[in-house]
Amino acid sequence: MAIIQPSITFEGSATDLNPSAASSYILEGVRRALFNKNTNKEGAYLYFLPAYTTDNAGNGVWYKKFSVRDQFGVNYKEKYYIKNRAEDPADYFGQNFIRKYPEEAKVGEAEVNGRKFKKYPNHGRITDRVVFNVAFLQHLEHGCHVLDLPFRNGADSLLNWLQSKDISGKQRKPINAPDRCVPVFVKLKENSANPWMIQPEVNEPVELPLELADSEYLYNLDEIFTVKSKEEIIEKLRQMYSSDVFDDCMQGYPGFAKPRTARSPEPAKAESYDDEEFEEDVPRQTMPSIPKAAIPKATIPKATITAPAVPVNPPAAADISSLPPNPMAAGRMSREAAMRFINQD
Repeated sequence: MAIIQPSITFEGSATDLNPSAASSYILEGVRRALFNKNTNKEGAYLYFLPAYTTDNAGNGVWYKKFSVRDQFGVNYKEKYYIKNRAEDPADYFGQNFIRKYPEEAKVGEAEVNGRKFKKYPNHGRITDRVVFNVAFLQHLEHGCHVLDLPFRNGADSLLNWLQSKDISGKQRKPINAPDRCVPVFVKLKENSANPWMIQPEVNEPVELPLELADSEYLYNLDEIFTVKSKEEIIEKLRQMYSSDVFDDCMQGYPGFAKPRTARSPEPAKAESYDDEEFEEDVPRQTMPSIPKAAIPKATIPKATITAPAVPVNPPAAADISSLPPNPMAAGRMSREAAMRFINQD
């Protein structure tokens, strides 16, 4: 077990990146902090938990930036985790598709239930996300959860705030130090240019319980993802496009071989989109005011070491009046006699 202090910066923490309800890229069984129209729609207070590992320089790593491909598919736009972009078949296909079929590769518009969305080519796009270990302030007994946020207009608001100076011009302290963890109000807003509201309450720090501070009790955020196989991605690309376009754009991909029988693309149907977050082209509405939730301090246990109990009635001092006189007292024994007394067996 180890309690690792979080660091503002660490290997992989740089935020200069290029810019769902169902996140199939996170392993089943991982407890997730969900924010959508059905779950925590009024927002919730979270504690962002300390570091789960260290980098090569010993800095505490407490969040994970990663890439996903989203808007992938014809009928249902899905997402999947990209472990290595250079090995992603859809990325290889997409670069060739944009170069060889620029008109078909343009980003268009779609309207679903009166809401306008950007319509991407069937091979989708790359987008960046960030995951954190968090705990619900009012339900600490439920333990650690994973919060999955888009990087742009999401996690970047918190990370950029941490990199900024406070009102005194000093570097901000981590919001998730084990002995001084501050609650953060999180809410997903609708019809907003910045859909994620992330508001630290720096004046309400607490000491985390050991089970929420020790890295052994936190998710290893490097190991929570499912990895879609190259074969599955290639097969889905094959079904999205005509055989001529597919073969043209996949030519030269390592290990790619043409099938004996080319398949026809899937018939066009009404498209469905993840409703966890989306990019709209409609005018934005003013963000409604959010009432501040009460913070139940009594439910936050302190990770302190209990001192030994002091007896209410300590024993009386021993009576030494009947003890024989000290032979070392002045005048009772010569120095030579005293040395013989000390050295005697």
